[in-house]
Formats: sequence, C-alpha cells, structure tokens
Amino acid sequence: MPRPVDYTHGFRVKEFRFTYPLQEKERFTLMKLKSTIVALLIGLSLIGAACSKSASSMSAEDKHKLFQAAAMSQDRALMGQVITKLGLGDEQKPNAEGEKFVKEHIEWLAKNTEWVKEYSDKTKAAEYAKKNMP
Repeated sequence: MPRPVDYTHGFRVKEFRFTYPLQEKERFTLMKLKSTIVALLIGLSLIGAACSKSASSMSAEDKHKLFQAAAMSQDRALMGQVITKLGLGDEQKPNAEGEKFVKEHIEWLAKNTEWVKEYSDKTKAAEYAKKNMP
C-alpha cells in the first residue's frame, strides 16, 4: 500500500500555521519571559523617575522657593542643608554657583512677593523646605 504524500514535511498544522511542537513551546516561553523582563524594567524605571528628586531635576523656580523657605525658617542647620543640596557651596561658604544664585535670587524675590508673604511664618517655611528638599 502506497504511503500518502506528506505535504507538511514533518510540520504539524495548528490553527492554520505550520509549527514544530517543541520549538513553538520554547519560543512562547522565551517570548513570555522577555516581555515580562521588559515590563519589569519599564516599571522600575518609571518608579525610579517618579521617586527621584535631585537638585538637577528641580526648576529654577523651585530652587528659589526652597532657598527662600529655608532662609525664612531661620534654622541655620536647615539652611546649610539646602545650600549643600542645591550645590551652592558648603555650609560655611558659597561657591561661584552660589554667588550667582544669590544675585538671581534677589531678582526672584522682587517678582514673587506673594509667595514670600505666604511662607513668612517660620514653621510653615521650615515645613515647606523639609518637604521639598531634594
């Protein structure tokens, strides 16, 4: 009896696709693993971006607000921390960047008197500075 002609050449027909059973399972598992890893990496990078708060990511406006709030709190330790975190010098002496910032800050103060009035209370200013510290 003649053997029927196999037009699939060892492939199995599944859902109108020609596949090798073992390769299909391995490919599916590998693809699932890759997509899981990619999803985790994206999730971690988004969480990292949302949680990271550095002075370099702060706007100039936010830096001036933080600096002003720390100054208005009249807490020397807090002011020193803000100066250090913003990269304006150490707690004792400002650097060139700090001197430039102070000049800009004087202009900022003239334009933002409403904000300064809102945070004129020492306690409120200290809370703002601590909350928004990078």
